[in-house]
Amino acid sequence: MSKVELSYSNKEFAFVFEDKNGDSFIRIINLKQAIEMNAKGDASPEPRLVIKGPKDHIINDIKWGALDKSLYYVTDKGRLLKYDLEG
Repeated sequence: MSKVELSYSNKEFAFVFEDKNGDSFIRIINLKQAIEMNAKGDASPEPRLVIKGPKDHIINDIKWGALDKSLYYVTDKGRLLKYDLEG
């Protein structure tokens, strides 16, 4: 895991990770559910959404957009991308 970002509404968090193949992903998880599962000693909750990074790019940073309706992310190749979370 290389970056964790709490949503402005404090209801979700997003984090960036790379798999063993070197592909990068963003996972969005419900914060309340994660806290409850952690308190019980359970495994991590299933993500609400998984976003795969562009081919041959590694996601470096993420930031929530206005009203938590979008997510912006930056790649190692200098691309700034917006992902619409509604729709």
